[in-house]
Amino acid sequence: MEVVFTPWRWTYIRSTNNKGEECVLCAYLHGNDDGLVVYRGKYCFIVMNKYPYNVGHVMIVPNRHVSSITDLSENELSECAALLIVIIKALVKVLGINYGDFDVGINIGRVAGAGIEEHMHIHVVPKPSVISFNLTSPEAVMNQTKEIAGKLREVISQLMSGSA
Repeated sequence: MEVVFTPWRWTYIRSTNNKGEECVLCAYLHGNDDGLVVYRGKYCFIVMNKYPYNVGHVMIVPNRHVSSITDLSENELSECAALLIVIIKALVKVLGINYGDFDVGINIGRVAGAGIEEHMHIHVVPKPSVISFNLTSPEAVMNQTKEIAGKLREVISQLMSGSA
């Protein structure tokens, strides 16, 4: 198991006890995306993790607020799977890494490690042994994350139109 040092995540870790009224993931649907949403589909969207474990850490999130993958409709599940393939292709292109260089996971419930257990989402995280942040300040991490988000939007648009 790789140990990853992520001091920029302290803000998030401290905030988990003070959950607000609206679901953090649902807020992205209502326009509060900080430039982090990279794709919006009919049933799901892709968003950069605001407090990433690593460079290129994204989440695939159903638009509908459900807590478990078992609650997804066939259409939602199908779009999640399609977006998983698209985002991995896009990350490979943007980050210059290989298809086998990712961890993909769904944490269902607090016991499984879910920080946002009320809204199911899929994490896609490039392996730290392959690529990682060079700087550890929260501002530098956010700037790099937003830069990658812009590049992913471009590549995903090409992939979806069939021109990549």
